Amino acid sequence: MKKIALILAFACLASLALAKDKAPKSQITGWVSNSSCGLKDSQDAECTKKCVGKGDKVVIVNDADKSIVSLDNPDVLKDHWGHHVTVTGTDNNGSFHVNKVKMLAKGNGKKTPTSTEHGL
Repeated sequence: MKKIALILAFACLASLALAKDKAPKSQITGWVSNSSCGLKDSQDAECTKKCVGKGDKVVIVNDADKSIVSLDNPDVLKDHWGHHVTVTGTDNNGSFHVNKVKMLAKGNGKKTPTSTEHGL
C-alpha cells in the first residue's frame, strides 16, 4: 500500500512539473533594439550594434504598447537588429524566451520618429 501511495505521489509531482514547463506560447510584434535606445533608434541596426558592444542588452520594442521587452536568449535575434519582427515564445519570469522569429521588415537605419513628429 505504501508503494502505491508513493508511486501516485511521484506521478502527481511529475505531472505538475510537466504542466509548469508548458507555459502558454505568445507572440510579440515589434522592433529589435537595445536597452539604452529602445524606441528612439529601434530601426537602426548600427546603433544597436554599437550599444550592445558597450554592454547594453538586445530587447524588443513592442508595437502594441511601445514597452521594452527583455529577452533571456537575445542571441537568437543577432541577425535581426533594427528589423521589424514577430517572435513566438514564452514568458520566463519577466523575460521573454524566443522560440521562433519571423522578419516583417528591415529597418531604415534612422532614428524612429516620435509621436509628436507624426503630428499626433
